[in-house]
Amino acid sequence: MIPDDISGSVLPLRFQLVDGRTRPDFLFVGGAKCGSTSFAIYLEAHPQVCIRGPKEPNFWSWGKYQNEYQDFFVNESPIARPAAEDRVSGEFSTSYLLHPAGNYATTTSIVTYSDRFTMTR
Repeated sequence: MIPDDISGSVLPLRFQLVDGRTRPDFLFVGGAKCGSTSFAIYLEAHPQVCIRGPKEPNFWSWGKYQNEYQDFFVNESPIARPAAEDRVSGEFSTSYLLHPAGNYATTTSIVTYSDRFTMTR
């Protein structure tokens, strides 16, 4: 079921990102207790990956960090094939698998600018 506040053609403000500000290069959507925290630690150890802010901002599900969300990332546009000097950033939120708004937002055209990875157990 798609929540009423996101089923229309105009997205509510909590699902709109501001142009000219940074955006995630990837979203990692993992189930609870499936190793997403370990994966986040391993990924963050890579010199080209920058994780800022909380591990699970839950922006696309609970609408948290409305003003700060876009400050967590390093690029205004996603980098599909980063060069050695480039850095990428993203976020990890388990709620996107279960929360209807998070699942809808991260599996539709709302989040077309990011790669989406899913980890289940």
